[in-house]
Amino acid sequence: ARGLPSRPSKGICSPCVSVQIDGGKKYFTSCVSRSGEHAAWYEAFSFDLSVNDPMDLRRAKLLLKCLDEGFVSNQLIGSFDIELAFIYSQSNHEIFRRW
Repeated sequence: ARGLPSRPSKGICSPCVSVQIDGGKKYFTSCVSRSGEHAAWYEAFSFDLSVNDPMDLRRAKLLLKCLDEGFVSNQLIGSFDIELAFIYSQSNHEIFRRW
């Protein structure tokens, strides 16, 4: 992530990433990056999906949320979703080092 905002009350941003699939039924949360506004995560997440119909991949989406970790709650910085069919069509069924 680049150019993450700082929170006036906290100073620097303490971002983490939430990775959700299947409407949030399956999810992972990354560790918090202490590098502030230019965070990078080198973590891999894998999901075991049971797909009977190829059209299920076209309907299913992966949702990524960048959150600023807070003491009481996390504040949403931004989010992005992508169809699983696109990921599946990539080499090794993964998206790696893409911006």
